[in-house]
Amino acid sequence: MIDQHTHTVYSPDASKEATFENYLTLLNQKKVKAITFTDHLDFDCPVPLFNQVPDFISFKRRLHKAQESTETLLQMGVELGYQPHVLEAMKQLVATHPFDTVLLSVHYIDGLDPYGGEFFKDKTLTQSYQRYFETVLEGIKTFDGFHILAHLDYIFRYSLEKTDAVDLTPFYPVLDAIFEALITKNKVLELNTSPYRKDYQNKTPNLDIIKRYFEKGGGDLHCLMRIIPKMSGPILISS
Repeated sequence: MIDQHTHTVYSPDASKEATFENYLTLLNQKKVKAITFTDHLDFDCPVPLFNQVPDFISFKRRLHKAQESTETLLQMGVELGYQPHVLEAMKQLVATHPFDTVLLSVHYIDGLDPYGGEFFKDKTLTQSYQRYFETVLEGIKTFDGFHILAHLDYIFRYSLEKTDAVDLTPFYPVLDAIFEALITKNKVLELNTSPYRKDYQNKTPNLDIIKRYFEKGGGDLHCLMRIIPKMSGPILISS
């Protein structure tokens, strides 16, 4: 079992219990082969809570110390939030720090936050979804320094529309462009299962999105599974 999307106390929204020491206990119990800690970083974030840069030098030092206490391979990554005006800062970050894995995310669109509902105001859901996917595509095309596209259907988490009821047909052109860009750049699509762990109303990933990804030639699917006691069963990793 491998997990490449996990947050620690270095992420401002993480539990205070998400320390390296507590992770080591779980990792050793579950005999996890490898884990990459990918804490949040959204430059110029409109939400004050996230508008901070983790101390990656301190992070790396603590990670090396923790490695002495486990056979699980511990790696340092980052979940990097795309906004067009911070593109140069994103490039500088990955050039400065030797991250093992970089996740590309879109949490804010046109400076607006889906989480609080601001992004959906004065738009239809179709317009909201389209604009979100367009921003994701822009991020993939303009930023090369990532390995995995995180939670492509993030926008559905905060929509009042049931995910299963979403007709993706109008979005196939932009979704196809996203998948083609990923495949061309040899990047990977993430299967993010956190909505099940967090019991969101809308369960993602959207199976139609996954099906479309493979139809367009996507051969690898990064399968993410949180390391928590209530989840069990076989886990497929192909990345």
